[in-house]
Amino acid sequence: MMIGNLFRYWTYRLFSPGTVLKEKYSAFKSLLTHDKHAHELLAELEDVYYNRKKKDFSAIVQLCTALSRQVSEIVHDLSTVCPARYPDLLFFYKKIDAYIRFMTTPDAVAVSPPYVLRLEETGAADLHL
Repeated sequence: MMIGNLFRYWTYRLFSPGTVLKEKYSAFKSLLTHDKHAHELLAELEDVYYNRKKKDFSAIVQLCTALSRQVSEIVHDLSTVCPARYPDLLFFYKKIDAYIRFMTTPDAVAVSPPYVLRLEETGAADLHL
């Protein structure tokens, strides 16, 4: 894929330099937009973590998935702006994303019954729940 992008980039750069400039500008604007959204999602995740807010785990998974989409678009935009500058970026993004997906699967999280307890059934021994 990278070789195809480089070939396309140099072909356009030689025969139609204005097209390359327009694509780079468009990708840069897109990069800024996705970067802004990624920072907003990170702020939400940090708010949950640092303020110890109670949040449904599926909401955390949705935030992580949305963040992953934004970072994927940032990686794509960076490869458009600078095709040969970051050759390993996509590989590392996929690797980190796979780790996060693994950590947010229900099997990786210590979830076991009882899922719901009545208030009358709980005591001092159940504080960890």
